[in-house]
Amino acid sequence: MTAQPFSSIRVVVYGVGAIGAIATRLLGDKGAKIVGAIGRSPSKVGRDLGDFAGLGLTLDVLVESDANEVLARGADIAVVCVGSYPTASS
Repeated sequence: MTAQPFSSIRVVVYGVGAIGAIATRLLGDKGAKIVGAIGRSPSKVGRDLGDFAGLGLTLDVLVESDANEVLARGADIAVVCVGSYPTASS
């Protein structure tokens, strides 16, 4: 196995909360090319994903709120890191 096993994979991080930040760090450690980030919080939109994820460096990937636009640019995979609260069925 090479030191950068995911270096040819283009990734969009969908959801940039706590889990999205962890996923970003893990993907970066494995060498994945993060090509987009989707979030909806006004405090996160427009920020560099590397800054938000605490990497200590910029990734030149801004968090954007328009999922369709980000996904239309193309990626191999999207890592979905959004919360889901299912309702109890009666």
